[in-house]
Amino acid sequence: MVSRATRGFLAALFSMSLLLGSSAGLAGPDGGTVRAHEDVPDAQAPTAAAPQGESDELDPIREVPFACDELEPALGLPARAEENLVHVANKCGLVGTDIEFQSRRAADGTIHDYAFVSSAGNGLRIFDVTDPTNITAAGRYNVVGYQNDVQVRGNRAILTFDGLAGEPSNTSACFQTKVGSNGQGVEIIRLEYDRETARFGTSLLDCLANPPGGAHNSTFHPSGKWLAISNPSSDWAVDVMDLTKLGTDDDPHILRLIDASRRDLAGKCPADASFTCIVIQRPPAPNLGSDTSDPACRPAPCSGPTSASGLFRPHDVHFSRDGKTMYVAALNSTFIVNVKRVNRFIAGDITRPTAMPTIAILNNLQGEDPYDITDPNNIELSHQADVSSDGKILVISDEQGGGVTETGCQEDPEDGVVGALKSMNCTPAP
Repeated sequence: MVSRATRGFLAALFSMSLLLGSSAGLAGPDGGTVRAHEDVPDAQAPTAAAPQGESDELDPIREVPFACDELEPALGLPARAEENLVHVANKCGLVGTDIEFQSRRAADGTIHDYAFVSSAGNGLRIFDVTDPTNITAAGRYNVVGYQNDVQVRGNRAILTFDGLAGEPSNTSACFQTKVGSNGQGVEIIRLEYDRETARFGTSLLDCLANPPGGAHNSTFHPSGKWLAISNPSSDWAVDVMDLTKLGTDDDPHILRLIDASRRDLAGKCPADASFTCIVIQRPPAPNLGSDTSDPACRPAPCSGPTSASGLFRPHDVHFSRDGKTMYVAALNSTFIVNVKRVNRFIAGDITRPTAMPTIAILNNLQGEDPYDITDPNNIELSHQADVSSDGKILVISDEQGGGVTETGCQEDPEDGVVGALKSMNCTPAP
């Protein structure tokens, strides 16, 4: 859970770079993960410096990158942020791929803020970032290999692996025991918090194989009972893992929500699989995305009025607060899916579903010229789609240019376009 001192933090590739901004306080019960509170003052948190002058460049183009250690603010080198964010620290010595936050109450009653960092080659690293100017190690889990994503909920952490081209991407001994896993899937880590030392111990709880495409990202359902695994490169699917089956003889992999173009490819939906494949289709009219021309299938034309072929390439998912709706950033578009049937099946209320209703499909191309990717109203790659707690605003991030190679915005401040955040109004029409 994001805490008072961590909303300003951002993870940067090749290091963990911390930025400090204004944020609200969070805390909670003794010994557990903390929740919103009003009893812990922010006095111990560093105070953000005044915004930089208008003449200061915001992340200017540089021909040669700074070494990680040279980015320490104390050295007085050019700032990498301005306005309401202040660069306060770097953590060197790892290639960070993702970051999550959680807060805990130590035995002496103090609240500690932690950053859980997945890395390429260094496993899961845990840092105490309560004082962001003095980051200290607070635990780790060792597994050598390329790690895409980390998720944290309570005393569990999830690490995802999908390789770079379908090959094994780690040295996990657990995956080696899973026939046909090819190192693809997730590892589930037990977090053991020592309130006396304010540090974490870690141990492997289990691993869930997910061949052939593996796991690019994963998301805990709000209930904690199931995990959604996203794979946009090979399977074009969201895989549903029933976490209530951990430690039993039943396979947790129960459903694969898949794009129509991948359904019949070898290995995607084998007849003897533990899971049921469900092809994601268009919503009913007049919902957004019900028209086969908006958005059009890839490649067009669609094979039928309900086909959404080529549009469902799940990169990441987010859930509504009540856990009934799943928002899928699917690269080629953004899907809003009703997942109440998954919840009811895991609860034992219904038989295994064979369909999953789509509520809407949001077209990436909403600018005046749908063929002009420089139009700021168009999205090139729907990378992440998170909804506000009241369900009224959906924020979609665009990884235009592949995220790290597009520099148009900096090179051409007037007309250059780079991947940005798009806000969508999800309030029902009157």
